[in-house]
Amino acid sequence: MKYFLDSAKLNEIQYARDNWGIAGVTTNPAKILDSGMTLRDFTVGIRHMIDGSPDFPILVEIDPHLDTTEAM
Repeated sequence: MKYFLDSAKLNEIQYARDNWGIAGVTTNPAKILDSGMTLRDFTVGIRHMIDGSPDFPILVEIDPHLDTTEAM
């Protein structure tokens, strides 16, 4: 079984990766905004954290019924 953390807070993700051995991260735009970051900041931060590891998937989920960037 693999465990994924549902978060956009980089410090939580790093802690869970270091201490719990999570397999990856799921998040969504609302969680990213709640973390105080932009999507770009999150993307850059998480890429730096995982150092390009293909074994640590990052899933950003959106509502499939939204049809504009602003709504997403």
